[in-house]
Amino acid sequence: MKIDPRPSKVVLLLTLWSLWLCTYCHAQLSPQPRFLWSLNLDDTNQSHSLKKGNGVVASQDGVHIVATTSNGSLHIVRRSNLCLLETTIFRPPIATGSIFQCSSKPVLVHDGTSNAYVVYSVVKGNESAVFGVNFDGSLKWQVIVDGQIIGTPAVSNKAIYISHNVDSTTGYLSVLLFDSEQNDDRAGVPVLTATLAPTQGNAPLGPPSLDLESGHDIVAVAEWWDQGYGSKGNLYLLVYSEEYNRFSGRGNESYTMQHISSWPFSASARPLVVDSSIWLGASGANIGGWQQKDISKVLTGERENVNPKWDLQLDTKTSDAGQRRFPFFIPCFQVAVCHLHFL
Repeated sequence: MKIDPRPSKVVLLLTLWSLWLCTYCHAQLSPQPRFLWSLNLDDTNQSHSLKKGNGVVASQDGVHIVATTSNGSLHIVRRSNLCLLETTIFRPPIATGSIFQCSSKPVLVHDGTSNAYVVYSVVKGNESAVFGVNFDGSLKWQVIVDGQIIGTPAVSNKAIYISHNVDSTTGYLSVLLFDSEQNDDRAGVPVLTATLAPTQGNAPLGPPSLDLESGHDIVAVAEWWDQGYGSKGNLYLLVYSEEYNRFSGRGNESYTMQHISSWPFSASARPLVVDSSIWLGASGANIGGWQQKDISKVLTGERENVNPKWDLQLDTKTSDAGQRRFPFFIPCFQVAVCHLHFL
C-alpha cells in the first residue's frame, strides 16, 4: 500500500485549529494576568469585613458587582470594561442601639422587566430582615421576621424561602410570596404568607436550597443542631399541597413540610439539589445522597423514611478526635458530587 507523504487538507486544518486553540488558551490562561483594578469596601460609619457566609456576585451583563459584608451593608459597584465608575452603599435602616450582622450572600433577581435588584438578609438581635435593594442603592422593599435567618434566602420567580431560628431548639421555614395580583406600589413585593415547623418536633433549621420541577418550587432543608456540629438531624422537603391552587399559594395550607429522612448528622451547609436528588454535607465530615426515586416514594406515601443511598465519611486522623466534628461544607465538593451522581 502506497502512503502519500503529503498531509491532507483535513490534517492541515486540524493542525491550524490546534495551534489557534493553544494560542487562545494561553492568552486566556496566562500565568501573569493583567491587573485591572481593586476596591476597598469602605464603610466609614461602621466596622465591617467579608466573613463566612458573605459573597460577591456580578450581574449578567457584568456592569454591576455586588457584595455583602458582616455588618449588613450592601456594596454595589458599577464598572466599565476597564475601570470602576462608582460605588453605592446601602445600609439597613438603623434604629437606636441596632447592631446588624449578615451571613447572607447577595442574590440577583429579575422582576420580569429590564430592571434587576438584589435580595439579601440581615440579623438584628432576635429578629431578621430580608431586603430588596435596587442597583442605585435605594430600598425596594423589606420584610421583617422573628428569629435569626440562617444563610442566604432561596429565591424563585414565585417566592423567597428563608430558614429562621428563634432559639437553639426552634426553627421555621417561611415563604415570602411575590404578590402578582397587586396593581399598585405593592406589585412584586413579597408577603410573608406561610411559616412551617419541622414535623419531627422542634428543631433549628439550616439554610434552604431550591430546585424547580414541573413548574413547582421544591425546597430542601435540614436540621442544624449546634450550628451544624450536632449529632442528630432530619431532612425535609417543602412541597406544594393539594390546596396550593385553591389558596393561590397563600397560607400554611398551601404547603407541606415533608419529612424525607432521619440521619444522625446535622447539616453544615445548605443541601445540594442535582436533578431532584439531594446531597447533604454534615457534621463529622459526613456526606449523604438521596436518589430521586427514593424521595418520590416518600412524597407519594409509599415509604415514610429513606436512608441515604450513598454516604461517606472523610478520613480523619485518629489522634485528633475533634477533627471528626468539623463540618464538611458541600459547596467545596459540588463538582465531585455532581460527577458521583452520574456514575
